[in-house]
Amino acid sequence: MNVNKQYRLGAVLSYAVIALNIASGLFFTPYIMQVLGRDQAGLYQVLGNFVSYISVMDFGLGNAIIRYVSKFRAEGKQRRMEGFLGMAMTLYLAIGAVVLVAGGVCYAFLPDIFPNFTPENMALARPMFLLLVANMTLSLVMNVFPGVLSGYERFVLLRTLSLARIALRIVILLVMLPLGANVLHMVILDTSLNAAFALIQFGYAFVKLKVRIRFFEFDRPLLREITTYSAFIFLNMLMEQMYWKVDSTIIGILYTTTIATITTTGTMIAEYFMQFSSSLSGLFLPKATQMVVRGATMEELTDLMIRVGRVQLMIIGLLVVGFLSVGHQFLTCWVGEAMGADVDQCYAIASMLILALTIPLFQNTGISIVQAMNKHAFRSVVLVAIAALNVGVSIVLARLYGPVGAAAGTVLSLLIGNVCIINWYYQRIIGLNIPRFFRQTLHGILPALLLAGVVGALTLFMPTGGWLSLGARVAVICAAYAPLMYFVGMNASERAAVLRLARRLRR
Repeated sequence: MNVNKQYRLGAVLSYAVIALNIASGLFFTPYIMQVLGRDQAGLYQVLGNFVSYISVMDFGLGNAIIRYVSKFRAEGKQRRMEGFLGMAMTLYLAIGAVVLVAGGVCYAFLPDIFPNFTPENMALARPMFLLLVANMTLSLVMNVFPGVLSGYERFVLLRTLSLARIALRIVILLVMLPLGANVLHMVILDTSLNAAFALIQFGYAFVKLKVRIRFFEFDRPLLREITTYSAFIFLNMLMEQMYWKVDSTIIGILYTTTIATITTTGTMIAEYFMQFSSSLSGLFLPKATQMVVRGATMEELTDLMIRVGRVQLMIIGLLVVGFLSVGHQFLTCWVGEAMGADVDQCYAIASMLILALTIPLFQNTGISIVQAMNKHAFRSVVLVAIAALNVGVSIVLARLYGPVGAAAGTVLSLLIGNVCIINWYYQRIIGLNIPRFFRQTLHGILPALLLAGVVGALTLFMPTGGWLSLGARVAVICAAYAPLMYFVGMNASERAAVLRLARRLRR
């Protein structure tokens, strides 16, 4: 399959993975609350988010593998790439050992970290924590191979494996849970699936791509370059964890696992929203790297950012309009039985986060560009500083206003760091043409979004109770959104691309 088809089909499969993942989450969240109880569901979410802090011990190497494999392939330096992979694998093995030690320390102090856990919850939490740490260690050690497949632009295979993993998990859980499985069994399942699919990626890289890893060929200048590059990716990963996991951890420590489900459910919606945008931009790190290696100008890189940004905004725009219009009814139908009046807080948290994320998400191809240029240091340092501020502000606001207060701290941090400071950095330091980016990206699309928002507001006059009326409201919004975006939002080349796609589908 040629590279262009890999990108096109990879993009389609990326959204298929997201759709299936979201459908799985939307189904299993209320199902788990119903079968296992809101308390166990909160335990699963809080403990999973807490252990995810260990994932930052990847130290940005996964992203570095994609960049340097793409770079060495573009330069035709096969042997140097194999030596680089040997260094990366050695570093991952060392990091895995550190993760196990860090996990052991946290395990010893687990009752002190979560003093509000009931004895029953703590009895489940201890073995869950050990399995989650083991799962994270395995993911880190085997993380070389997803990076290799991305660097080789095997997006179709990666997304197909992701689809298969999610589908298999759904089927097994539907069998396990009615037979009396609990959250511990769910963690065992996730760990087993992770190991199985990691081995498949390993086998493909060695057998099909014939990738070899050369140990003991340490290139010291390259190691220093990788370390510098990865260090700032690591800071960016740390920032992401501080943004999206800290609220549930704070609420889990200050309150109970039951209260924590308000934060985790509202944040889950925002994370799904992020996935729709970031999955597409994530495909373009190899392309951006190759453009930089070949000497692309800032205007050409801005063009790439605009092309991807317009597609992202068209997609996430429907989600913004749709959730703001029907989100409260959706949450009531989805988890209202388990959460009761707490649905109001879930809707407020999700809406605040979605609105704050909209601008960063439709311009996040800029992240791939600065990473390809190895100029992401400033961005990472600034965002970690803002994320640290978020922790302090969220703790104060969480004590005063509960889950909504914690979310407000995150929103404030997003607006300061990811909107104001980062766009200044893209324009003044990197040289991307940010005014042109906003003009050309918003042209046509912003009026279409505003008109769609009016339609969404008018659906409030429709019946607003139950799944059937929710489906009717969603259908009206989608029916209005598609022609508005086609005739008002899209430019001529985008409309031509839609027509070409329609003709292919007809054939």
